[in-house]
Amino acid sequence: MSQEKEVVDSTTTQKTRRKKVTSVPSSEYKMHLDTTIAIDAYHQRFYVASQAAYLMEQRLERCLMHRDKLLRDRAAAIIKTLNQAVDSNLTDLENYKLTLVQVISEVGNERGDKYELLTYSTPRDMTIENRTYFATRMCVGLETLDLVVKYLDVCRHYSLVPLPEILETQSTADKRMRGIFSTIIRHGETMKRLEIEYAKKKAVRDDKPVSDSAIEND
Repeated sequence: MSQEKEVVDSTTTQKTRRKKVTSVPSSEYKMHLDTTIAIDAYHQRFYVASQAAYLMEQRLERCLMHRDKLLRDRAAAIIKTLNQAVDSNLTDLENYKLTLVQVISEVGNERGDKYELLTYSTPRDMTIENRTYFATRMCVGLETLDLVVKYLDVCRHYSLVPLPEILETQSTADKRMRGIFSTIIRHGETMKRLEIEYAKKKAVRDDKPVSDSAIEND
């Protein structure tokens, strides 16, 4: 009987704690959820864009070795344009493909959680601290995102590969991703404050560090 009572009590306590953690003003919490969804959308669309650009790079490499001189010249013209677009440094095109991996890796190193590019968990699965950190670090991808848009735009201009996915990805990146970034930046301060409040509540809930410091002060 006593064991059953303990289980019920612990379950009740756990439910109560969950309510306390999320008891922030509804408007701010909705902002937080909206930002989380925005990060999630960016996460998925960045992956789609990087995959699309990777396919385009592969196609360009094959075209450079094609028997048709016209196709070789067209591919060479695209490569030249891309060189100019990224300050004559094609390694920048590789950097944007690694940006998301680096951000996820940093989150893992700082917060102790791992998120893989191909089998990733959505930011909704992260803690509040991780979501805030992830949003902050994700902002560094804005510059590399411009490379993605520019890359796909150049390929579309030359009509090298008329793939619907490529055109849709370029349109998506151009019209929606900047809105996602503005959401993250606009709500950055709110998310930071939520993180601080959550940390304080967690410290009070754990209670051990507080009681130890109080004893030392006495």
